[in-house]
Amino acid sequence: MSVLPYINVEGKTFAEAYHKLLLAVYEEGITSEKESYAFQTEKDVLFRECESRFEVLDFLEEPMFSRAMPGLPDFPQYIEDILLGTKDYLVAKGIYTYTYHERIFVPEIEGGQLAEAIRKLGKHPYSNRVQVVIWRVPKDNLMESGQPCLQRIWFKIFKDEKENNVLRLHVYFRSRDLGYAFNENVVGMKGVAKLVMDCLNDHYGLNIERINYVDHCDSLHIYGKDAKEFERTVNLLRKRKEEELFLESTDPFLQRLWKGRNLFDAVEKVKEEIFDPIFKK
Repeated sequence: MSVLPYINVEGKTFAEAYHKLLLAVYEEGITSEKESYAFQTEKDVLFRECESRFEVLDFLEEPMFSRAMPGLPDFPQYIEDILLGTKDYLVAKGIYTYTYHERIFVPEIEGGQLAEAIRKLGKHPYSNRVQVVIWRVPKDNLMESGQPCLQRIWFKIFKDEKENNVLRLHVYFRSRDLGYAFNENVVGMKGVAKLVMDCLNDHYGLNIERINYVDHCDSLHIYGKDAKEFERTVNLLRKRKEEELFLESTDPFLQRLWKGRNLFDAVEKVKEEIFDPIFKK
């Protein structure tokens, strides 16, 4: 018998799959421990832990969000952090050990790893070699704490039953918190996926119709300190009709929270200012 449960959920939209994931982790996850990032703390108690596979069949389809998501943070800002590097200065100051932007947009490649991934997919959509790698050896292996949770992103284009092109995006995480980090991570990958799809459609004429998102995580967990809040969320899901909790990205509540910004403003900006000039050469 496996000591770590494997949870596999699938949904048409992010919100639908997310609800399934919360219930499955609560019902099937185990109580465990992990090495702590907190100062002078050796271990964190985990209320739930599992290995997970999380698939969204139509990654950009509404509803993208749920009222069950804790905090509903500034998701447009998180996409900006990844695509525009708005927090890279914290690495230079030694406050962060890395940012995903700093790892993805390596200076050795014009447009970073994403531009190279787009070039490869544009020429060979069927390739199995297209990936973005986050982990750096030996730097991350030797680091005592603060290593990246995201390890790599893999891309490939498939045909669906109607012969339409579908961009498939696989992401591999070492470890992350389902309570808060998970939602931000997935939304950040929405920005990455939309940028890749838009560039492939505009510059390579691939006419991608939709995106499949598959999220693998070695340790998806809920901290013990968040147990009561997690239980309240699970009880909410069990009592309310699912559609009552769905939120579209254009919902007035989210628009107020995001101060009227579009979820993908950063995608449009980085495409127009960085990627379009590269692929028009």
